[in-house]
Amino acid sequence: MASASVDFSKDRELTSYTREFSFRFVTAAIVAFVLLYIFTLKGTEALVRARVSQTLRAAVIADPEQLLSGRIRYDEFVNQRAHEVLARLWIRTATRLGLDLVVRVATTQGEILYPRLREWFPSELPVSQQTPLAPSTGVVSDLSSADRNTIARSNYRLMREGIVLDVRANINNNTWLANGFLLVYLLALLQVLWIQARRFVVRTEEEKLALAERLQREKAQRVGQIETELSRVRSRLSDVSRHEGEQMSRIEALEREKRQLEERLGGWSWEDAGELEMEVERLESQLRETQEEKTRQEEMIRELSKRIQQRRTPNVPRGKAREAELLDRRLHTLYKNLDFDQRVTADLISLGDDEALLRAEEAIKRLNDRDENLPIRRKVGGLERANVFELGFGAKGRIYYTHSHTEGGRMRIVLVGAKNTQEKDLAYLRRYRGPA
Repeated sequence: MASASVDFSKDRELTSYTREFSFRFVTAAIVAFVLLYIFTLKGTEALVRARVSQTLRAAVIADPEQLLSGRIRYDEFVNQRAHEVLARLWIRTATRLGLDLVVRVATTQGEILYPRLREWFPSELPVSQQTPLAPSTGVVSDLSSADRNTIARSNYRLMREGIVLDVRANINNNTWLANGFLLVYLLALLQVLWIQARRFVVRTEEEKLALAERLQREKAQRVGQIETELSRVRSRLSDVSRHEGEQMSRIEALEREKRQLEERLGGWSWEDAGELEMEVERLESQLRETQEEKTRQEEMIRELSKRIQQRRTPNVPRGKAREAELLDRRLHTLYKNLDFDQRVTADLISLGDDEALLRAEEAIKRLNDRDENLPIRRKVGGLERANVFELGFGAKGRIYYTHSHTEGGRMRIVLVGAKNTQEKDLAYLRRYRGPA
């Protein structure tokens, strides 16, 4: 009787799974935190570049009438509008918090329009560190009409050339802006880890409770199985006790039958045993002779079948024996998806025309490649022993082939003929039984 035991291996597996899952989640959360921080910095930089470029381009082309009248020079106008855009609150706030913004406006010919800095000041400093010349109104009031026309023509030329905006934004690490993003994502990471930790604790307790209940049910079920097994064993013991008398009776009957057989064998003589042994040897000798006769008959049948097949196969002229051998080798080497009867090579040689032979081999190749556009004329009718199909080639040539019954439908070419040999070919096909 098997003893009931409680297996706590699943509890250990549950604890291991919970630890592994917790480690994976924390790792994934940290990786997501780092990636979000990096992509946020890069996305903010790209957003600032696009917003500043769009705003500055719209501001530069906002008042073409003032430029075309010659009242202000184009470079002064660009600097004035650039200062207005860069003086906006959100740009000034972002630069104070750690955004490095470099803006350059030039013509398509490379002429710098903004910034107009002092000669000693480098042009690649960020906006937060630039000290450009104070913007003037740019409006010229004391110029003559000819000078204004000259300025207007210059402005028109520069407007037609167009401008090239070069806006560079970069958020450095350990700045107010970068640290702000870092703090937000860090707080979000801690919140997510805290929520997940609570979920892990609750889920672990629930799974442990479910495991304890399941083990209790399995224990009760095992106790019921043991009780059922004990009842079955008691029933079998009672059956054994009940049938013990019957078994003893059968044993006594067998003993009596044994004694009777011994008495009968006691009257058996050695002469009878010798006669039986001679009869066995005689029967074995007849069996060997019958097997040898069967083997000889099978050899004769194979030899006769071979002779019949040779008589059915057209003879190849002696002068073309070498050609027939090469053709047969080429057919079996190139067209491995087809089988050929022995007479096919002789049929091809008997065509007597290189053009007809070329057409026939072309049709054989298409049949080997399973070409869907083959000119299959019809299924040959009136044949009871095989399903033969007719494939035409050239003007009057015909190829007769069959499908094997094996899986894959391998094809076998039976013979090759022409219109003038059709009657003889059909007579051969009526006698055709398949490959020898």
